[in-house]
Amino acid sequence: MTHQQVVLVTGASSGFGQLTATLFAKKGYRVFGTSREEHSATPQGVEMLALDVQSDQSVQSCIQ
Repeated sequence: MTHQQVVLVTGASSGFGQLTATLFAKKGYRVFGTSREEHSATPQGVEMLALDVQSDQSVQSCIQ
């Protein structure tokens, strides 16, 4: 049984967050990217989740 390492990248819908998430995905990590809003463009290999780090309710929903 192999264990795939997991990465959570906030702000993965654009800019450095998106570049970081894409790089980890290309290196074989399981990547969860977060964004405050849903975006139609999802980086390849990244599972996007809604998350507003200023909202406790949003954080709890993301964890679930």
